[in-house]
Amino acid sequence: MNVVPVISLPWMQVQLRGVRMIAVFAVLVGLLCVPEVSSSCNQYKSLMGSPADFKQHVVPSPYDAAVSSRSLLFQLISSNSHPFEFLGEFDVDSTEDFTLAVISSLQQDVKQLKVIVRDPSGETVSPSLTTDEPLSLDGLEYPTLTHLFVDPVQGRWIVTVTVTDLDAPAPVALLGFSDSIFLHASLNTNSLLVGETLTLDVAVTDEDGLKAREAGRMPQSASNAFVKSADWVIMSPDGSTHEEQLHVSVNTAGLYQASFTPSAAGVYKTWVQCQGHVEVNGMAVPYMRTAFRMISVAEKSAHLTGRAYVSLSGQGSCVYFSINIGLEQQIAREKKSYRVYSEIWGRGFNGKSDDVAIGWISGLSNVHVDSKLGQAVSLKLDLSLPLKAQGVPMSLRNVRVEDLTAYVPVATEDEIAVAIDEQAVAEMEKRIRSNQTVESCVEQLEKRERNSSRDVAVGGRLILVHGYCSSANLFPPSDFSDAAFFADFSQSRSNDEFARLICEFGEQFDSFGLVAHSHGGIASLHLHTYYQSGLDAAEGERLIQSIGTPYHGSRLADLLAIIGELLGIGCGPNPDLSYDSMERWLAIVPADKQQALHFYTTQYKTGGLINYCLLPSNLVLSWPNDGVVENKKTSVPYGNDAGNSQGECHTYGMNWPPQYSNADRNAVINSSAAR
Repeated sequence: MNVVPVISLPWMQVQLRGVRMIAVFAVLVGLLCVPEVSSSCNQYKSLMGSPADFKQHVVPSPYDAAVSSRSLLFQLISSNSHPFEFLGEFDVDSTEDFTLAVISSLQQDVKQLKVIVRDPSGETVSPSLTTDEPLSLDGLEYPTLTHLFVDPVQGRWIVTVTVTDLDAPAPVALLGFSDSIFLHASLNTNSLLVGETLTLDVAVTDEDGLKAREAGRMPQSASNAFVKSADWVIMSPDGSTHEEQLHVSVNTAGLYQASFTPSAAGVYKTWVQCQGHVEVNGMAVPYMRTAFRMISVAEKSAHLTGRAYVSLSGQGSCVYFSINIGLEQQIAREKKSYRVYSEIWGRGFNGKSDDVAIGWISGLSNVHVDSKLGQAVSLKLDLSLPLKAQGVPMSLRNVRVEDLTAYVPVATEDEIAVAIDEQAVAEMEKRIRSNQTVESCVEQLEKRERNSSRDVAVGGRLILVHGYCSSANLFPPSDFSDAAFFADFSQSRSNDEFARLICEFGEQFDSFGLVAHSHGGIASLHLHTYYQSGLDAAEGERLIQSIGTPYHGSRLADLLAIIGELLGIGCGPNPDLSYDSMERWLAIVPADKQQALHFYTTQYKTGGLINYCLLPSNLVLSWPNDGVVENKKTSVPYGNDAGNSQGECHTYGMNWPPQYSNADRNAVINSSAAR
């Protein structure tokens, strides 16, 4: 086993948005910045539970991960009269206010951009407020100049932007409107595979329509809104772009649809451009809206063969069932792993019933060669579950096998018959006849297997974890004791990659607890759910604590992926952070794993002149938010809500202090943390 040596790091200077700070990294450990993960962090956990959990694990409806937008996004075009000028036109339907953010790839002071805005009469209009706050997600920042316009005239406006660098891509304009016309867009399927048609459902709605929307359905269209044209722009993984025109649905009034069939796996950055008019007091007021989202498409890398069997396994006094499921890989891969889930059903003892719900099993599994099935994946089932249910496993139901990027189902089956060997049946009959109870033992067995291969004696630590694309770990060192700072800077990692890197970092300690910011919280919960690690040996009140974590996804992840592609900047897309990916991920995270989490949220203060953390982010995020994460996307159903605080934002450079710098809260986090 490779152990990262314990070292002390010098003072580090960090430059953030023009504010020079001295960040003292009293780091007790070396920095881990490479994606290689040792075999000691490839020991999976076996997850299982009772039939009472079936409802929790239902595949989420794609409509519950829909995007509702009152924003407009477009790239400016070059002026024919001046090489340094870029132009754009947009319709304003708001009479209260609207906000225009100009996003550039310019690394110098964004205030060098010259922005002129003209109203429908051709008059130049001065903004009521201008800021140079960058549009950001954790450590990812895009230079932005934002203008607020109050009491605008409705109609067609023109923006002219003069740049200082001819080699830079054309700037991107992002607008947010205060009026309540929303463009609501959702895929109508979770089957996001190469060669399968994807259909997007779109409706123009209002606040009343969104409030009345039923779960798993599209909202009613606004009765006064009309669509003139709508196009779905699709940027493929290779960078090529094409458009699909939306057409009126033949089945649902007010619904528009467009489809395409992906030809390659990868991340598709897509957005819907819609324009039309709303009828207000007998007048036709023009509007424009854009809804944007990433779509992660997976290869049809495997299929379920429809065969499975149960065998008796175990070590010493721990006896369990091994559930082996035939899964044939379509594409040659080395050490391909999947997330697998299945319900277990069977027949009752003594012929009492032929349809007994026994429980569920889940976990990560490598595809391996099985003597009976050929290629297969395998999961464990404690004998305690079938004995409690008084049933012999005979079938798998609602089986799904998911890719570990964005949790796209690559293979599903409603039901697979299970062959159970005579030895397994005999063992169960013996225990039933003797009225012998069986304690759950698989979890303890897996812990012993991991600990038997370890010889570390460093003691426990509290590991502090940063978020997506972060350039530094900015938890204040003086607020934490026995702490170690994880570092994987300026990277875009999937949840699984991120979790395994944390695991590897923690291998130098006997045990550790986790305190995480933003995406680091998702990675921490993923680690606790699926991998054996020193986290399971930690002692203390709170195993995982997070702050500002989007457990249900982030709209900024979709937006910044698109803008980053247009401007050629950024850390790269992270499809795991999109709404639909996170809903699929969280659906199978068991309740007992969620219960190990304490999560904090923050937001801007309300009631003052500035009711936002970051003005450009507020153009796309629902309210309230912390400048990056929407509060409604932070909750974990079975986790512990540790509270929401006002007057704190996601990170530095926003209108209130960063959420991870609250000394009083950090003192509670530190004293409560397991190590």
